Amino acid sequence: KRTLLKVFGIRFDIIVKSLARKFDIIPTLTAIGSGVGIFGVATVVCDLVLLYLLPKREFYKNMKFKYTDTEVQNPDSEA
Repeated sequence: KRTLLKVFGIRFDIIVKSLARKFDIIPTLTAIGSGVGIFGVATVVCDLVLLYLLPKREFYKNMKFKYTDTEVQNPDSEA
């Protein structure tokens, strides 16, 4: 008895080759801190681009900041 398989398509062979090492918390925390720092820099860069470079900068400025009227209080009056 013979089994015949007709198979069509692409065959993916995934070969994993790696080296096991010990876990160290210091490089892990350094990588996490670097990622958080990059996100902080990206936020500042995006704000600068939106508020100063794009044609709709006034719209973004009005959406980002809330402008309020301030009342001047007389120091002699009781609060």
